Amino acid sequence: MTLRDQLGHARIVVMCGPGGVGKTTCAAAIALGSASASRRVLLLTIDPARRLADTLGIADGGLAGSDVSADGVDVHVVMLDAPRQWDALIQRYAPDEETAQRIIKSPLYRSITGRFVHGHDYIAMEMLYDAATSAKWDLIVIDTPPTRHAVDFLDAPTRMADFFSSRLLKWLIAPGGTSVTSVAAKAFSAVAQRILGGQFLSDIADFFGALATLSTGFVDRGRAVANLLIDDATTYVVVTTTEEFPRDEARHFTSEVRARGGHLAAWVVNQVYAPVSEGATTWSGGNDSVQRLLEAAAIRERGRIERDELAIMQLAAEAPVAVGYRRDEMSGSVSELVAFGRDLLDGELRGA
Repeated sequence: MTLRDQLGHARIVVMCGPGGVGKTTCAAAIALGSASASRRVLLLTIDPARRLADTLGIADGGLAGSDVSADGVDVHVVMLDAPRQWDALIQRYAPDEETAQRIIKSPLYRSITGRFVHGHDYIAMEMLYDAATSAKWDLIVIDTPPTRHAVDFLDAPTRMADFFSSRLLKWLIAPGGTSVTSVAAKAFSAVAQRILGGQFLSDIADFFGALATLSTGFVDRGRAVANLLIDDATTYVVVTTTEEFPRDEARHFTSEVRARGGHLAAWVVNQVYAPVSEGATTWSGGNDSVQRLLEAAAIRERGRIERDELAIMQLAAEAPVAVGYRRDEMSGSVSELVAFGRDLLDGELRGA
């Protein structure tokens, strides 16, 4: 069985992994390797870093994204742009244009959305929902941030629902006896007004009151995405290397995915040393010292290969493994990524 076979049923493939293992390269390669004249593929990055753009050599494509083509295949690429996507989100969920503008033009809005803990993850969740509910794409490949932050993405739907049902929000916006200017909050209000001013407290109440009108849309979409992340048509590929720390991270994230009901398709063990080619340890020039150097290098290479093989065997005992061999000569061109993707997808899975 191959990775292509393993992903055959999936409409959404979530690519995860620690930093520095080539996760973004693998995500781009699998998206490009999966594309064909009859299969429309979207590559969606929710990693705030611009690794994917740099890998594919594309500029900011805005909300609409950019097209990448090579070797007869086309992939559409969309990258996260949190400020613009927050604005679009407010416009979507606001009950009317006046409320939307009241929120967007609030002095608090940009500061709060820019610093909102896990706000980036919620925007990413919205991007996924938009793509998944569109009939435009046959396959969606998601490039996530490094593993620990990818867990935040998985939990974003629940966090947003918790925020809108929280006592804090109710306290900030409730009228009368429990508002920020209420008798119950009198001690706090007196201090806060001296420090911040009454107008600032009023602005806070007004802003969060307007924000609360969006709660139904946010929470409903959050629930829909939470279901989408564990749907049978969604699967996870965790990228790692044979080094101990990335393998531990891969195992940790795999357990997090499974604990939430997600489906792991395979691990991609990347940056693996390929077997030494025939003739690499012989020298026909008659120089014994060169021959000895070649043999010593081959011994070191075989040691690395043996360590890689042992690590792959251990991982393959837990889940199927696709092997990505080192390509030190890669220039990062799209054509090379297409070839790498096809190698990953069509190589025999270990432990399948």
